[in-house]
Amino acid sequence: MGIKYNALVIRHDKKVNEFISEVEILDTDFLPTNDLLIKVQFSSLNYKDILSVQGNPGVTRKFPHTPGIDAAGIIVKSNVQEFKEGEEVFVVGQLMGMTCPGGFGQYISVPKNWVSRKPTNLTLKQTMIYGTAGLTAALAVKELLNQNIKPNTGPIIVSGATGGVGSLTVAILSKLGFEVHASTNKFNSHEFLKNLGALQILNREELNNSSEMPQLKERWSGGIDTVGGGTLSTIIRSCKKYGTVMTIGNIESQFLNVSLMPFILRGVRLIGVNSQELSQGDKKLLWEKLGDEWKPDCLNSIASEFKLEEINDNINSAINGLIVGRKVLIY
Repeated sequence: MGIKYNALVIRHDKKVNEFISEVEILDTDFLPTNDLLIKVQFSSLNYKDILSVQGNPGVTRKFPHTPGIDAAGIIVKSNVQEFKEGEEVFVVGQLMGMTCPGGFGQYISVPKNWVSRKPTNLTLKQTMIYGTAGLTAALAVKELLNQNIKPNTGPIIVSGATGGVGSLTVAILSKLGFEVHASTNKFNSHEFLKNLGALQILNREELNNSSEMPQLKERWSGGIDTVGGGTLSTIIRSCKKYGTVMTIGNIESQFLNVSLMPFILRGVRLIGVNSQELSQGDKKLLWEKLGDEWKPDCLNSIASEFKLEEINDNINSAINGLIVGRKVLIY
């Protein structure tokens, strides 16, 4: 027999069509056969994990299943020359936790091309404070910079600013010297956002202009939107000439109702962001940035910790929109 370990397991009760979430004792012998067996020390809670727990077929189709799209830990068994036992590594932005057992278990078995070595300037825990959310935020910032958007071109609006991607985006942009305006519907989170570097905080309703005006008053040189729907439409219509908007999420809506006028008359650009499709080489470059000149001074304060036995409570809090910043699972 292999190593016994604890993991969150989601089972599908087909009789009542419900998904049951419980911590169970599993055995590493039943993990998929792969290049590396890793003892997980940290994971983090992400939007895709919530979808997986709820049985969303766009994320996970086979049950029972252990979610957790992020994981950081120590290699305990290596079947390849590229990695050695005892190395500190992490997995972010892959299919782990969706199509195979993820970081909500104390062990994972993954192919070598999913695995990254821990950057020198980051701890294993900090790789999970970032996690998929941080990698996505970094990609959005990189693309914004590639469009010649600079601190002196004007303020940047970040929607869904208390979420994982949003909070890390605010912190990274502030570190780089941008004037950041943050939008949130959480009235008790203003101090949190100010500590991340946000200079102006807007109520989410201010970013949901339902008028049919093709363009609104010019306010921002760019935006990073994690919400979609009317919020994204308002940001696009409020961009300055040659502004750029990065679109990441669709919590509000996956549909966009917007005139072509901002794109034609102001030259506004809309760019989609998906960190999962990045090559390992591109991810490595972003992680180097996140460990060096893009690393916020407030990084550790963005996250709060929880243990595996507390995971269902944290999942329910996330479903009800009660979480601010990042949540890191510690074994």
